[in-house]
Amino acid sequence: MANQFDTLLTVGFVHDYFGGDGYAAFTISPSADTQNDLLRMGFIFKVQHAGFRIVFDTQFQGSPRNRAEALKTPIELIFNLNNNDPNFLIYTGGVAESGSGDISKSLFCFTNRTVGSDIFRHTLQEKDTVSGSEMIPLAEYPEKFFSKPFGQVRIILHEGMEQSFQICFGAKSTHWRYLLVSDYLKQLVSPAVINRETGEAFIGPESIALPGNGEALAFYSVSPVMLTAKPNKSFQLVENYEVDTGRFRVVKGMLPNPTAGAISNLPGGETGKLNFSEILL
Repeated sequence: MANQFDTLLTVGFVHDYFGGDGYAAFTISPSADTQNDLLRMGFIFKVQHAGFRIVFDTQFQGSPRNRAEALKTPIELIFNLNNNDPNFLIYTGGVAESGSGDISKSLFCFTNRTVGSDIFRHTLQEKDTVSGSEMIPLAEYPEKFFSKPFGQVRIILHEGMEQSFQICFGAKSTHWRYLLVSDYLKQLVSPAVINRETGEAFIGPESIALPGNGEALAFYSVSPVMLTAKPNKSFQLVENYEVDTGRFRVVKGMLPNPTAGAISNLPGGETGKLNFSEILL
């Protein structure tokens, strides 16, 4: 009789930077002890897009079993994560800003029971999106590594446990700053950058010096804007802008997003120490 399997649990990764789509840059593998536990318990690990799944044999040791019975043994399943995206920490919010951003001396830990607690939770993260709470210093971590992974998923099986977990990463928000560097754009009359949806104008123009590129006219957002891999489509470059009437002529109907690594704090007038995502036009 062929073996039949059912789902024990699934874990998925999503990221706001990609519009809430699945984040598929992790390489996921069970630890050596977990591989032994999976075999011993009749479980199978399956990689899937942006996550993984554990299935269980519904016929185990000569008897049928359901999911509730498969969860009765309170073993801890540990899965190592390695990240293949070198820009991950650049566009991910809620991590480096928290003060726990040195990934060389810490690692991400996603678990349904926090260290030092006997209470199970319904998620693998403390807040709606991953934060510094999930970054554990190596000196405080319950496991020592010969080669440190980027992170771990640690799930303790227990009766009534959720079948599906989703680990959500937030995107970083910065002040977007458009720099007019071409001679043509710098000669526009009363230029402005406008949010086409709200009508709000960016602050500027402000003249700043660029290293090796002379002067540029800068416009930066009043509030931070979330970084996104998908086109934002909200901002346009205009000229002949009249503040009182809101009239203008569109020069560029849709301005590009900044690239993930284009974050700086170039000086400029009243901007102080704001972090900018720079976009050169």
